[in-house]
Formats: sequence, C-alpha cells, structure tokens
Amino acid sequence: MIKKISVLLVMIFTGSSGFAQLNPKETAKSLVKVMVSGSGKANICSGFIWQQDDWVVTSLHAMKRGGRVEVQYLNQYWRDAEVYKVLSKSDLVLLKVDLSGANQLPETVKPITSYEPNGAAFDEPLYAQGYHGGADGHRTQKMSKGDANPETLEYVVVKKETKEKLNNLGFPKIDLPIYYLNGSLLPGYSGCPIYNKQGKLVGIGDGGLEGGQVNVSWAIPANFLNELENSNTASLPATIDNAGVLFSAVVEVNISEDINKNVESYEAEIQAQLDQMYRSYGQGDFQFYQTKNRLFTEMLETSVDPENIFMFAEEFEAYNVALNYDQLAYDIYEDVNHGMVIAVPEFCELVYDPVNQLFQADLSIYGDNQSYYFGIMYGGYLDEDAYYEDIDMAADEILNVLNSTYGQAVGGFTEDPDYSYILEIDDNREAAYILYIGNENYFDDNGTELGLQFYLTVLFENNKLFYTLATIVMPVNELGQALQLGIDCVNNTDPNVETYCDYFEMMLTVVGASHLTTFANTQIAGTRK
Repeated sequence: MIKKISVLLVMIFTGSSGFAQLNPKETAKSLVKVMVSGSGKANICSGFIWQQDDWVVTSLHAMKRGGRVEVQYLNQYWRDAEVYKVLSKSDLVLLKVDLSGANQLPETVKPITSYEPNGAAFDEPLYAQGYHGGADGHRTQKMSKGDANPETLEYVVVKKETKEKLNNLGFPKIDLPIYYLNGSLLPGYSGCPIYNKQGKLVGIGDGGLEGGQVNVSWAIPANFLNELENSNTASLPATIDNAGVLFSAVVEVNISEDINKNVESYEAEIQAQLDQMYRSYGQGDFQFYQTKNRLFTEMLETSVDPENIFMFAEEFEAYNVALNYDQLAYDIYEDVNHGMVIAVPEFCELVYDPVNQLFQADLSIYGDNQSYYFGIMYGGYLDEDAYYEDIDMAADEILNVLNSTYGQAVGGFTEDPDYSYILEIDDNREAAYILYIGNENYFDDNGTELGLQFYLTVLFENNKLFYTLATIVMPVNELGQALQLGIDCVNNTDPNVETYCDYFEMMLTVVGASHLTTFANTQIAGTRK
C-alpha cells in the first residue's frame, strides 16, 4: 500500500540498523570526558584511554595555555592530568593522568590497545562515542565515511576564509590526510573515539569547523596514534588560544575564576549552562540536538543559497522598512539519525504534535500576535514504496495538502516564480524553495482582512523527504498603512512603530527558519535547475 503525506505531512523515518559486533557498553570503559579550565572558561570534550590506564588521547585544540586539565573516567571519577605528548600536525594530544596513590581508580577501565590498520572505506558505517554538550552521560552517534578526493583538509574545506584561518592557526596541517564524515560531530565530540561495526578504532573525532548552521566534520585517522606516542614535544602551539574561533565540536562554558577549585564544585554551574545551551528533542525516529545559537546574519554567510532571503530583505527596503537584523537569532538543531539541520527562532521550544507526527516551533514567547500571524512546522517522511519520483512530485503533494486544508478560504495558491526554484546539492540530494501566495484575501472572526502565504523548503535524498513550512498571515490594511509611512526599526523610539517592527522581523525570521533547513555537513553551493 502506498503511503502518502497526511494533512500536515507525516514524519516517519525507519530506525537504523544495529551495531553488529560493536558493543557500546564495552567501548564506554575506554571513554573519558576531558575538561580544560582557565581564565574564567572551561573547554569540555571527549577522549579515550590509550594503551594504559593513565594515558588519554584527545584533541589538541581543546587545550589552554596554563590551563588545568582534568579527566573523568566512567562518568564519575575525576583525576588531574597534564599534557604529555603533542602532535600538532594531526591536532592530537596525549595526556598523562595522575592515578597514583589515593587517585587509583576503584573500578576497572579498558584501554584501547590497537586500531584498524586498513582505515575506513567509502560509505562504511562509523560510530562516534562521546559526550554531547559535556553531558553527564555519553551517547553513540552513527555516521558514515564520506567521499572526498583528495581527502585532505585543503580540499574538504572549500571556503577561502576558513583555509586562511587554518593556515594562520598552524594546526592541524592543511594537507593532513583525514576521513571526511557524513554527519556532523556534535559539540563535545572533539577527541572522541570513532569505531567501525566490528568495534575497531578507525579515527579520532576532530572537526567540525564552525560554519554557521552546519559544520564541516572529519576524523583523524587512527594510524597517527603511532606518531603521537613517538612525539618528543609536550609544548602547546603558540596559537593555541585562537583555536576556539574555528572548532565547533568542543564545548566552552563560563566558570568561576578559581582554577584550584575542586572539579565537583564546578558541576552545578556548568550543568546549568549546558542544559540551556544544548537541549535535545526526540520523538519517533527523530532526535534533534541543539548544536549552537547563531545570529541571522551569521546564518546568511554560510547558507548554501541565501538569495531568497536577500530578496525578502530588499523588498522590505524598497518599502522603506529598515529592520534591525542584529535582533534576529536562531537556535540550531541537528537530527543525528538522518542528518537534517533546522533553524528554530531563538528561545522557542520545539513541540511535538503526536497526531500529525511533526514538530512545531512554539512562538508564544514572542507574544500572542506573533504566534497568531506566524507558524513553523518541521516534518519528514520515508518513501518506502518509492512513490515520489522526484522532488517536484513531493512538492506538488505538499501543495495539494495546503489547497485541501486552506485553499478554499483563499481561492487556492499560486507559486511565486521569483522565490521558487530547485537546487541540486549533489548527485543524491536536492532542495526546493517555494513561496505559495493565496489568490484571495479572507476575513477572520473580527472582520480583519488577511492575506495568507506559505514558504516551503523541501529536502530530498534518495527515499527520504524532509520539509520546513513557514506560515505567514498578513493583516492587509494595517500593513498597507504602515508601509506607506515607512518603518525605521533601527532608530525606533515609537511604541506603535515597534509593533510593526516586531511583525516584519518575525516574518523574516520564520522565512529564514524555513530557508535555512539543510543537510548536515553541507558547505558547498548547489546548482539551480
């Protein structure tokens, strides 16, 4: 029986397969959490025990000059450590942990003593085990080996500015051989062990590089551990303090200035920040993890194709609407099961609708008017029967749903050709951006004349469909009067003008939230069809 999208578009993706010979409970005995504190901040990342109980490998970029290094074993035992060996070119550090005397571990841990010498093959399932957002507990995230040729940082990182920053940082080396990953390493996964299905270590989580809503993620091949062991230096690079500008898979939080403070006393103040910074929402087969908070302008800089957003902004300017773009921000979430990234207006909760099996952004924090005029929903669908032949067919199905649900009130919808196009990301992935405009206005129960528009983004990958739909209700007469006078939201002091500023800023925010929906680990521009 062919499954179709329901009234509000069904979100049903099948679960992923098991871990075969990999036993996460066993590999967890090798996993550690690392905290490096100093100057009122702490970096938190993952690591693993290598060769012996007191040797820990993690990412060099998480270190701080003069910082205090502490390692947590088995989710509970904190021990002091020091930098023992450094391999700058591969962004690796070997820590020596103090397990002497009273610091001996009361429970048995399990050092990793070998790695897979053949590395990882294209499309091979890989499993990163680490501490997302510095959480109290760890989790295992499924990824896969991507395709890149040559497979070095120089060719994986395509943005000129990022290459320049990496060159200036000096590590890792720009010509370093790496494993390009499909799927993003979450904040806190820097330094984590990455295994194949057989439970063999194949790499060490290193990227991503900060890239707006998405990150460029890779792993350091495990064979560099031999060079790390044989390194004859324990000195941190002179540029180590600049590493945080680039890397997004390490967590940074504010802490008290007292570097001699006992690590357990940090936990409450750190955990409160982490709970706010890295929330998660899981329903069905979707598991959205918050990865960052970014300004609207930062998102535009890294969008695969930001032209539609610029066109909206230019239209506002043509009507003498000057918006304060610095007020607009998003919380960015990634679904770790299927590699979709969504932008949610800052501070809004994701609310799951079990009837229609989709997520919605709760805009009520911005006031009743905003939640009345605007809406954002996020959903997906696994096309098990290959019903959808292409992305056009999927978009048409969504339009059919909109017409059957809302079309009668507005005389159906027309696609705006200026804002509607399909972008071919690569051979397997496409994105469609479509603006639907109601053909007629309608009146609400208070007699207010309203227009209705929907901005839709659809992602299509093989048999997977994901979408974000932004709803825009327009009070026609009120907006017409405001636009005739012009609106200055940058230098505004008039509370009446502020109401209109809130409206237009939210309009751009919800359109942006839809448009910025994208595939994880995508930093290349696509081709318009």
